[in-house]
Amino acid sequence: MFSKKNLPLFLNYLNIESISPITGDGGHRTYYRVTTQDKSYVLMYDVEVKHRYKINQKHDFSFVNVHSLLEQNNISVPSINKIFKEESCILLEDLGNFNLYNIKNNTKNTCKDGFKDITLKLYKQSIDELIKIQSIKKDSSLTVFKKSFDVDFLMKELTQSLIAINNFYFPKNKIASLSKTLTKEITEFCNFLSQSSFCLVHRDYHSRNIMFKNKQIKIIDFQDARLGHPLYDLSSLLEDPYAKLDLNTKNDLKKYFQKQSSSLLLNNFDIHYFGISIHRLLKAAASFINLSSNDNNKVHDYLIDLPYAVKQSYDYIMKLKYPELQIFIKKLCNK
Repeated sequence: MFSKKNLPLFLNYLNIESISPITGDGGHRTYYRVTTQDKSYVLMYDVEVKHRYKINQKHDFSFVNVHSLLEQNNISVPSINKIFKEESCILLEDLGNFNLYNIKNNTKNTCKDGFKDITLKLYKQSIDELIKIQSIKKDSSLTVFKKSFDVDFLMKELTQSLIAINNFYFPKNKIASLSKTLTKEITEFCNFLSQSSFCLVHRDYHSRNIMFKNKQIKIIDFQDARLGHPLYDLSSLLEDPYAKLDLNTKNDLKKYFQKQSSSLLLNNFDIHYFGISIHRLLKAAASFINLSSNDNNKVHDYLIDLPYAVKQSYDYIMKLKYPELQIFIKKLCNK
């Protein structure tokens, strides 16, 4: 959309030297790195800015709304330099290219044990940050607290994920809905997940959305935050199919979370963790299928991570008593 040859007029005051697209992980937003003689920025284009951001009023545009909430609660997020409402653009702090994913992978490739202390430290910092997000007090006047991973939402996402994965693996035997017995069991499963005390969750808290700049963790892609299960973000981080943490590391980080978040502890921690991880992994698997079909998302071969996500969900469902789900996921896992 934007280029050096076709510089947007509203950015003229910056004396831009270059502007280039930043490849993202999907979604309707587009990002650009804008470089001047002494500084660089990230320009986010989102058509919703113009239609949903209201200057001088209590805005309802999700990105700015959630950004303000996080910033007010000392959560590390990129600073907003300027909002161009009519152009549907927001000029953001440039966090660079170092995220938890590529730091972890670089450590793995250069270290004999595959996981240096510095990487473990960054994961613990990431857990500290998500606990701060969870600790934000609910404010019913804000849109973000009016959205929730309730039973209906959990059921919808899980059902759609199972159907999408099935239809990808078995294109000759596509289904439009799940059986009544499986649907009944999914209802029981989602009712169980909704029994926890909900808190604010990032909703996409994985290694590629956790940046590292000036020795500090910074969080991005937070605009879809909502109320949800207190272990959802932890599962997103530890069960991340991109990073593929080993079992010992995951167990160490789960213990760290439990130690640091005593006020958020659940009864039957492991059972809740297994359950929400199944939901999260299957949602990720379905997202990989969708992203792989989009020609604009060629930054990563998403299908490489698909089997891992399905296999992990199968390992966890076998620890719980949901026989219909076990049978269905086993079929996907054996493909």
